[in-house]
Amino acid sequence: MQDVVLAMLAKEPAYGYDLRSRLRGALGPLGEAMNAGQIYVTLARLAKAGLVTSQRAEGLPDRPDRRVYALTPAGQQRVAAWLTEVSWPKPDLTEFHLKLVAAAAARLADPVAGTHPPPGCSPWHSRSCSPSPH
Repeated sequence: MQDVVLAMLAKEPAYGYDLRSRLRGALGPLGEAMNAGQIYVTLARLAKAGLVTSQRAEGLPDRPDRRVYALTPAGQQRVAAWLTEVSWPKPDLTEFHLKLVAAAAARLADPVAGTHPPPGCSPWHSRSCSPSPH
């Protein structure tokens, strides 16, 4: 969940409520099932880890002040690393789907281009993939 929130913030800073709405739209039924307070707990954890910052923004006369959340440089690095980590030839399909959805919703990458395996790996035959050295 944290990485998806970070990816959504990579597009632009957002209020918690707006971020939750974007997540609900991008994730469909999974986003609809998300507890309203979950986004704020996640944002607080990300802030404590130094991955996001928040600033108080003046509210409207009938609303209290709200906080605008934005990525720190460390948060930007984590998003980039998360989106590029795929365990070929057998990626975790749930996480892979989340990455595609988050990348498309935040306009960080072309999700179709992200579905291509690295050179030397056939998308049809996992045996033809030689693991890359790390």
